[in-house]
Amino acid sequence: MAIASLIPWLVLVWRYRQQSLEGVGWALQSGAAGFGAQLLTWGLHFTRAFVDFDAGIRFDPSHLFPYLLVVLAIAALLSYALYNLRQQKPRQFWFVLALTAVSALCLILLDLILGGGFSSATRYTVPCLLGATLAIAFCLATQTGQQQPPATRRLWGWIAASLYSLGVLSCISNAFAISGWHKTGGYLPYVAEVINQTPRPLVVADFDLWILPLSHYLKASTAIEMFDSSLGSPQIPPGFSHYFVVNAPADFVTAWAAATDYQLLPLEGLDQVPVWCLQQDAEPTRCPPIARN
Repeated sequence: MAIASLIPWLVLVWRYRQQSLEGVGWALQSGAAGFGAQLLTWGLHFTRAFVDFDAGIRFDPSHLFPYLLVVLAIAALLSYALYNLRQQKPRQFWFVLALTAVSALCLILLDLILGGGFSSATRYTVPCLLGATLAIAFCLATQTGQQQPPATRRLWGWIAASLYSLGVLSCISNAFAISGWHKTGGYLPYVAEVINQTPRPLVVADFDLWILPLSHYLKASTAIEMFDSSLGSPQIPPGFSHYFVVNAPADFVTAWAAATDYQLLPLEGLDQVPVWCLQQDAEPTRCPPIARN
């Protein structure tokens, strides 16, 4: 019955496969991170279902602390929760395991075969998070029940209280956050902060919807030059202290740098986002560079 209900969707996906591939192009192009970073991303999916203080776009294998400790703690708790469920409710265990593992394996295998980044999007792992939540909730309920020894109830009571408290604090933290890891354009406030610190910046942006939210964070005096990357390199007007290229395709940036004497450097601390400093210096400098006189 489940497979039969999915057939109409499969027919539509096959019929409009070109549009479907264009719609998931971002995922096919976002799998360049190493296996270690991908493994930590999978761990963060489960971690952020319980504890989320916004690791932010600066999370990478060089910034393991304290995220790695939290990931390991939640992984240990989830492993024991699944073991506890297997011991007490064998039939229900297989349902939760299928809910958690099958969805995750499908995404992971898809990434390993196609080299994409489908498993890096948390919204695709919601069934996995639901299964993990059910397993941990059952574990906390059984381990704090009256049938357990007082010492066991006390230990798991502290674990439950800590998990609930961290969840509430996570909600409060996210309520006051400007953006978050779950937002595709979560890097925009950070980029705007860097641009706003320069005296006379020019933002050179490819025609893209992301320039609208970015402009909201920029100073009103910031100049913005739009161009179409499919039509070639833009003309760069003189008279500005800093030049920033925003949301241009990576292959276009590479070709542009190779065909001209410009240097395109990623922002310091934000090398994972599609924003570059445009320079004509003979030697690469920091980004953003020291303001021109």
